Amino acid sequence: LFLPDLAKIMRFDTAIFLDKELIALMSEASGDGEGETDGDHYGITDALVLIQIDLNGKPEWILIHWEQIGENPLAAAYLPLTDYPKKERPVIKARAMKGISGIPEGQKRATLYSLIQESIRLDSNEERQFRELVRTNPIYKEVRMLQSVREVGIEEGIEIGIEKGVEIGIEKGVGEGIEKGRFQALEETAVKMLSSGVLTQEQIAQFTGLEISRIRKLAKAPASERQIH
Repeated sequence: LFLPDLAKIMRFDTAIFLDKELIALMSEASGDGEGETDGDHYGITDALVLIQIDLNGKPEWILIHWEQIGENPLAAAYLPLTDYPKKERPVIKARAMKGISGIPEGQKRATLYSLIQESIRLDSNEERQFRELVRTNPIYKEVRMLQSVREVGIEEGIEIGIEKGVEIGIEKGVGEGIEKGRFQALEETAVKMLSSGVLTQEQIAQFTGLEISRIRKLAKAPASERQIH
């Protein structure tokens, strides 16, 4: 009714409503940690919807914020995530990340994780403060697990790939070896990301550059058989 052009390509059977998850996340970010809100101030009339569209024959996911005309309670909940003193940014991000740690792995958690990453972009100094807070404060142990995808899966995965590429390159030829080691490292990174449940299979394929068919094959394999040799 309100999005006639977009509605033509929407797959309504794929719609996932994220209102409860987002409000729980913002409740954690505000520091109360209880997940409860004042009905008069945060009465939910807006909606946050994750839905698939058919874009030129290719399925794509989009996030729609359905905003009520007039007072916007969801915006009031979202504001603390984007409008706060600069010195508090690392703490706010840690709280927000903790807020999604209890959500089961899958599309919802992956979407909210991406939302936090895009909404709270830290500079190098803030990033150091954030990592130190997460590393030293025991209440953020769940955040350390989510961050491991990025810190272990990406940073170490690249280093392992280079090392394996060099080792194999010595044995079978530098050029061929480095390429093979790089591919193995990408698969190892994909396996770690799949195990964490933070990102979707499509997001992992986009990040690693591996074919989506390969990601799906790795995902179907039992955890004990996911080791890359």
